[in-house]
Amino acid sequence: MTIKKSIMFRVGVVYLFFLGLALWLLVELLSLKLFNSEKWKSMAREVERSENVVEPNRGDILDVHGMKLACSVPNYRLYMDLLAEGLTDAKFNAHIDSLSIQLSRFFRDKSAAAYKRDLRVARQKGRRYYMVHPRRISYTELQIVNHFPLFREGPNKGGFIPEQYDQRKQPFGSLASRTIGKLYGESSKGGMVGLERAYDDVLRGTPGTSVMKRISGRWVPEVVTPPVDGLDVVTALDIGIQDVAEHALRTQLALHNAQHGVAILMEVETGAIKALVNLHRQRPGVYIEDYFNYAIGESTEPGSTFKLATLMAALEDGVVRIGDSIDTGNGAYRYFDRIMRDSHHGGYGMLSVGEVFEKSSNIGISRIIYDNYKDNPRRFVDRLYNMGLNKQLGIEIKGEGRPVIKYPGDNSWSGVTLPWMSIGYEVQMTPLQTLSFYNAVANKGQMVKPMFAKGLSRHGKMVERFAPVVLNSSIASRETIETAHQLLVGVVERGTARNIRNSNYSIAGKTGTAQVAKGSQGYKSGGVEYQASFVGYFPADRPRYSCIVVVTAPSNNVYYGNVVAGSVFREIADRVYATGFDFVEKAEWERAENYGVFPYFERWTDGRPGHCF
Repeated sequence: MTIKKSIMFRVGVVYLFFLGLALWLLVELLSLKLFNSEKWKSMAREVERSENVVEPNRGDILDVHGMKLACSVPNYRLYMDLLAEGLTDAKFNAHIDSLSIQLSRFFRDKSAAAYKRDLRVARQKGRRYYMVHPRRISYTELQIVNHFPLFREGPNKGGFIPEQYDQRKQPFGSLASRTIGKLYGESSKGGMVGLERAYDDVLRGTPGTSVMKRISGRWVPEVVTPPVDGLDVVTALDIGIQDVAEHALRTQLALHNAQHGVAILMEVETGAIKALVNLHRQRPGVYIEDYFNYAIGESTEPGSTFKLATLMAALEDGVVRIGDSIDTGNGAYRYFDRIMRDSHHGGYGMLSVGEVFEKSSNIGISRIIYDNYKDNPRRFVDRLYNMGLNKQLGIEIKGEGRPVIKYPGDNSWSGVTLPWMSIGYEVQMTPLQTLSFYNAVANKGQMVKPMFAKGLSRHGKMVERFAPVVLNSSIASRETIETAHQLLVGVVERGTARNIRNSNYSIAGKTGTAQVAKGSQGYKSGGVEYQASFVGYFPADRPRYSCIVVVTAPSNNVYYGNVVAGSVFREIADRVYATGFDFVEKAEWERAENYGVFPYFERWTDGRPGHCF
């Protein structure tokens, strides 16, 4: 065979080889595309993991000034991949001593030799996700740990894997903690109580999705749908006022060794809740929050604070006038088989209706109602119903107690129900429901729903603002509201709450001292405890805020509402008034006819001389 033929033969063999290879590749490509595509797609899905949920950051809960009341704080738990690709035996052995020393110094729970032994054993066992220490560390501590030997080289070369966990924190500790609420232990369940539960949907945000793909022998996360972080809830709470209210209430609870207490401050016009305190006795002298929301959930007999609704019903029906006289006798009055008594020994004798209210005479109030409604008690109860006292407020925080206003014909209605109902017994209301009623009087008859949240924000910018919700446009006629206002002012100026009167601003309100039955046996069991309360608003001549204080089971033989609860009200009102420059109102004046220039003399709202400008 000549050289030329030999070369042509070899070229031909090579050509046929590549031609056959091309035909084979073409057949395989067609087979892959037409016949085996599902098989290979299935294999691809085995290489790519299923979608994982990417949790969004939970929104913060803020006070009205933007201070964080609840926020998610990241913390970390330390793990190691002891078979990481870049963690060779030489590198591991070279740095294990120094790493163990650093870990021992940082956690201070065992020796460096113990850390070294545990890490070596874990590497011998092929641990890919070894927990270095069970304690979670903060972000600041993580910055320190990141500089430890091996850890500073990251997950691939050093095997370091910090696992992030978000922990819900309340930066102001116990302040308003029961109102703010908390989350379930299992984070996926979201809010358990309080505002955390009420606004769980907007706080939790929208989860995203990601997949883990195998690239160059490593699993790499790839975000498919990014998560949308939750919105922040801007509350009506003022953390400064909350602090004042909690301190004032805690001091009185400890002084009187009370079981628990409530203080609520509400903005009259909007119903915005500026402070809400729930404290209960953990042990003698120690009171904490985060147990039960008494302000919202505890429905009890309100006692004398209910007398305002009673008298307003009588005034609205025109059965009595404020100047009418009522004979309260010697302080004891019989209704069937029960005797009602006034707190003043020997009784008050003849009183006007205004004086009956100012002195909180049980006999005076009950006689007004019994004498005028005994033949038609439905008329009285219907009037209470028209004011909305039998309805829940419908607040967003779960657990609101149900008000109980008996109706004639109920199984529990008896001959003494009407007179005892008139003075706040055989009825039940929560502190917030009582406050909302008094707030309506301060608001010229318009009852607004208590507002816990002002709106929603994202990154400091409001995205939605909540408007006040009117529950009852007019709980009574204008004349009745004005008379009720005069009665409440009289209680502080001349009546049972004279001890909280002051010369700086005026207060309108009502004291309450109720006997509350203990246990399921009620009064028959002989177990009775007292409940002291005060509810009202200030400044009386231009109401801005309403407030209620309720102290349950004071046990140092002092249980009257003006002393136990009224002093807390006064302290809260003093601080709010002292820091509220908008309480000062300029007097109206008119320019002289000749339009001359005269000094403007400003007078304070309480009549004190002001300044000349």
